[in-house]
Order: sequence, then structure tokens, then C-alpha cells
Amino acid sequence: MKLTRYNFDTEYTEGLLTSTHFDAPLYTIERPWIPYELFRGGKPRESCVPNGTYQLDAHRRPSGATVPILSNPDLGVYMYAEHRRRELGRYLILIHSGNTVAHVVGCIAPGVRRLRPGFVANSRDAMRQVWDAFVDGDTTLEIVSKETEEIV
Repeated sequence: MKLTRYNFDTEYTEGLLTSTHFDAPLYTIERPWIPYELFRGGKPRESCVPNGTYQLDAHRRPSGATVPILSNPDLGVYMYAEHRRRELGRYLILIHSGNTVAHVVGCIAPGVRRLRPGFVANSRDAMRQVWDAFVDGDTTLEIVSKETEEIV
């Protein structure tokens, strides 16, 4: 899977999530980028994750739903708190359903379409596609930025 971020607002970050397993790209919503002086993973629970390539694994949420979880220790992003190499580092960054930035806390929410800036629609339908792609072998996520791309 590849996430290309294209809209960077002070309140949210938008992108397009693509995979050979999807019929069409999915739109994403995340928190804005907030640097963190102690490590390069961005401010925990308040920032989107940095660009890079992440391993995706399965994570069972308290609700019982299973969703992809990101990790790349070289970027300061770990699956769980106990996996951190030192006390610092982000963890529990998920791809899960949500339609606005208020629904994500440092995670990524996909939608089938973009409603307006900062909002995606049909997130649960999009999550089914993400999960199917993950199960079918899409076990990495590359995140890049493309600030000049026009998307409507």
C-alpha cells in the first residue's frame, strides 16, 4: 500500500491510499504534522507519522475489530510501548475507521470518498478494502508527500 499525502492544513492532513488490491484510491484523514524535538516520529497522539516505509501487522482493538498497526523502529514508531528501544517513541499507530480528524489520535482513517476538506466518507467500507489488501499480502505501507498534486 502507498499513502500519498497531498493536503497539509494546520488541523488535518489528507492523502490518497492506493494498492493493487483496490478498485480505486481511498482518501485518508490524519492529524497535522507536529514535529517533536525528542525524536523524529512526530508528537505522540497529536501528529501524523513521518514519511517512510512501515511494516503492517494485525492488531486486535478492545472492540474486537482487527486492524493494521504500523511499525518502523528506525523512524521511532513501534507496535507497542514495550517494543520501544528507549522510553521515547510512538506506538499503537493504527489504520482504522473514522470520518474526521477528531476520530484519529495519531492514526490514519481511510474513506471511500472525500466529502470536503478534512472529512472522508464511508470509512467502514474503506477499512474492509484495507483489511482485504492486508490479508492478501499488502503488509507494508509507504508514506510520501506530494504537495503540488491537485485532488478534488
